[in-house]
Formats: sequence, structure tokens, C-alpha cells
Amino acid sequence: MISNITWSQYFLALAFMMVTYYTIIILLYYRTRVSTLIRLEKLLPRRYDELEQDERPDYDGLAKTVADLKSILESAGGEEKGAVLSRLKQRLVTYSGLQLPAFRVAIFQFIIRNATSSCGFSVTEKELDVLIQASSLPGTN
Repeated sequence: MISNITWSQYFLALAFMMVTYYTIIILLYYRTRVSTLIRLEKLLPRRYDELEQDERPDYDGLAKTVADLKSILESAGGEEKGAVLSRLKQRLVTYSGLQLPAFRVAIFQFIIRNATSSCGFSVTEKELDVLIQASSLPGTN
């Protein structure tokens, strides 16, 4: 009976049994990791070109806002800090990109850097954050 089995049939059966055995072991002991790997595609962020049009960041709006902020800061040569912050607040209230943390940090850093060099006074990130939060409250416009 054993002489009717060839070596290739033996190794094929052995390979099939090993694959079955290790598949069962992996599914029993590592099922949470396997399920995480299967769902990994859902956890990864979508690429920019896969986003819907309304989900895409508004880079053009960011560039326009930065250009407006630059002109405000450059024209505010001798003005006092409160007046300049008020003008910055009026411009930033209309910009919806501040909900994105990356845009918010970029704009804040731009204001901090340029307020020091163009206007001669320093602005902190906390002051800008308070300014923006106060403008987002209802009835504070």
C-alpha cells in the first residue's frame, strides 16, 4: 500500500497538512492581529486624489489668506497691537481653513514671525488662539 504512494504525492500531502495546521494556529492565536491587518486598508488615510471635492483642503484659500495677512502686517507699520490684531481677526473670521490643524499652525506661525519683523511687536500663539476662539463665539462679530 505504501509503495503505491510516490514521493511527490507524499510531499504534496505534507505541505497541504502543514499549511492547514499553521492556518488554524494563526487564526486561533492571532485572530485580533489578522483582523486588524484585514481592516488596515480602512484605517489608512485616503490619498488626496481619492477625497471628494468638498473634503479637499483649500490651498488656494490658504495662499490668498496668507497674502492678505502679509499685506495687513506690512501696512501696519506704526499701529498699535490691538488695532492690528483687530484687522487680523476680521480677515481670519472669514477663512474656514482654520479648522484644519495644519493650516491653523501655519497661519499662526506666519503671523508670529511677520508681526515681529514688520510691526515691531510680538504676538504669541495663545493670543492668536484666544482671538480666533472669541471671534467664533456667536454674537461676537
